[in-house]
Amino acid sequence: IRLIRNLGNGRFEEATHLLPVLPSDIDDIEAGDLDQDGDLDLIALSSDGLHLLRNDGGHTNRWFDIQLAAAIMGSSKNNFYGIGSTIEINTQTHYQSLLVTTPVTHIGLGKHDNADVVRVIWSNGTPQTRVNPEPFTRLVEPQRLKGSCPSLYTWDGERYVFVTHLMTRSAIGALTETGAQAYPDAADDYV
Repeated sequence: IRLIRNLGNGRFEEATHLLPVLPSDIDDIEAGDLDQDGDLDLIALSSDGLHLLRNDGGHTNRWFDIQLAAAIMGSSKNNFYGIGSTIEINTQTHYQSLLVTTPVTHIGLGKHDNADVVRVIWSNGTPQTRVNPEPFTRLVEPQRLKGSCPSLYTWDGERYVFVTHLMTRSAIGALTETGAQAYPDAADDYV
C-alpha cells in the first residue's frame, strides 16, 4: 500500500512512511471520516480482520459532508441515498465533480472559505442547487420534487393518443427552494 499526499498545487509527495505496518494481504480499503473530525480515515480489510488507519491532524482545511435524501413519497425515480448521482462543487477558483457512491460524500474545500455553489444532479438527471453551504458540517440535502413538462393526450375515437409536450417556462407545480411556485404566471400554450 502506498500513501501519496496531495500538496494542493498540482504536485504530490510520497507519504507511505506515515502508515503503520500492515499485513501484506489487504483485500480492500475504504476511506471515510470515521471519527467525524473532518479528515478522511482509512479502514483496511485483510485475512486477520479490519485495520483502522486514523488520520489525526489532517483536518486543517475546510470541508463538509453531504448526505442526499431522495423523496420516498411521491417519487421513486432515485434511490434514497442518491447513489449514482453527481455532486458538483464550485468555489471562486476551484471546481470538483464527485460521483455519489456511499450514503455520505465528503467534500474537501482546501483553503477555500466555503463552497459558493453545490449542485446535485440526481441519478434521474434532475439538477438541484444549494448556495453557500456552511463548512465543517454535514449537509443533508433532501430531494425537492420537480415535475416534468406536462403532456397532452387526446381521444381519437378508439383510444387516448399522445399529441405533444406542453413546454412552459417551468413544469406545472415546480417549486423554488423556499417552496413557492416557480412560475405561477407561466405563458399559455396553444396547440
